Amino acid sequence: MRDLKNFTKRNFVLVYQMGKVGSSSIYNSMSGAVNVHTLYGNPPNPPHLQLSYPWLLPRVKYFFSCLVRRFLIYSRKHTKIVTVVRCPYERNISMFFQALPFWMAEYYSGFGVASRAHNNKGEGLEVLWDCFKENFNHDYPVRWFDNEIGRLTGIKISDFVKVDANQRIWRASKKGFEVLLLDVSEVRKSTSVISNFCGQDYSPVDVNVGDKKWYAQVYRDFKERYLEEYKATFPSLGRASFVNELDV
Repeated sequence: MRDLKNFTKRNFVLVYQMGKVGSSSIYNSMSGAVNVHTLYGNPPNPPHLQLSYPWLLPRVKYFFSCLVRRFLIYSRKHTKIVTVVRCPYERNISMFFQALPFWMAEYYSGFGVASRAHNNKGEGLEVLWDCFKENFNHDYPVRWFDNEIGRLTGIKISDFVKVDANQRIWRASKKGFEVLLLDVSEVRKSTSVISNFCGQDYSPVDVNVGDKKWYAQVYRDFKERYLEEYKATFPSLGRASFVNELDV
């Protein structure tokens, strides 16, 4: 709740995204920006939520904070939103490692549900692959836009118009909301577009990068070994991605 004062600022920008799409670079370079994954209690890593808010009262406070944020946004006459999209396969692997301890805790314990617990005594990347394949919420990036920005603003993917034929950047507006949607490849190189939209200088900052985390080497090995197998195992994930609906 510490960021609530930013919702009333004149230079408020909502960086509203599904996680692991390079948005921290935008959020950390702007004053008045607020970075959120969900405004409807739809976190990218449910095991993290379960372990962080194990009791009823803290969980009620969490959902109440989502409600307060929505109220403050709807109280504004105009709100600018920046969001970023990324290949769902690469995004999911990155998010899995971001919250790896929580996913592994759910994998082995089942959080009290015996049928969900795994007694896998294997070692190495095979264990991580089995945990990822069996437990991770793979369709999160497919459902995210409709569950979050679409629900908040009423904007549909079909409402977006490409800003420039040579850039993977789109814009849409509706009833006091303006949304700038960027492909992750544009976050670092389209500084002028982002600056003009947000009304303030934007200079990308490298933060929250998987290749620099404590799990960096395992993350790289996992991607190299399983990315193509992941695509083959979940082919519908690529076809169903809302990125495919954009006017490219």
